[in-house]
Amino acid sequence: MAGLVLISLYGILQKTGGAGRLQVPQMERVFATFGNPIFFAAFLILSIPIGLGAALEARKAGIKAALLLPVFAACAALFYTGTRAAFLALPIALAGFYLLMEIPSGWAWSGKIWSHKGKVLAAAAAVGLLLFYSPSVRRAIQGSRMTATSQTHTLIWKDVLKMWK
Repeated sequence: MAGLVLISLYGILQKTGGAGRLQVPQMERVFATFGNPIFFAAFLILSIPIGLGAALEARKAGIKAALLLPVFAACAALFYTGTRAAFLALPIALAGFYLLMEIPSGWAWSGKIWSHKGKVLAAAAAVGLLLFYSPSVRRAIQGSRMTATSQTHTLIWKDVLKMWK
């Protein structure tokens, strides 16, 4: 998790060009040290579920919070990669993570979620409305490559999956 938070923060710093006296090369699409935004995004997509799992398994609230920091940093860095396919792959990775967590526990999380479905739906609607109506979020999404349709990166993702395998 330390490596995930450090590489994610470096990716975030690439977007801003640094912070204070700490200067890093500024990039439109961040890639940290991976050489390509798609490779960086693939690493983040595989790491986010692992970080979530570690946070969910932690017993103490302080440890949970410390383990969620890399997850939030990785999500921010993932957004800054501007990779469309990453935003399609992340829900699939999270669905796989959910199944791996649920099957051994006898679907305990599903029961908890179902019992609080009204709260879950309200939270999802609030996040959706925030994303839909927030001018800064809309500008960021419209200006990112995530919404561009000029290129596809099928071959790169094919290679990423081979590397992961």
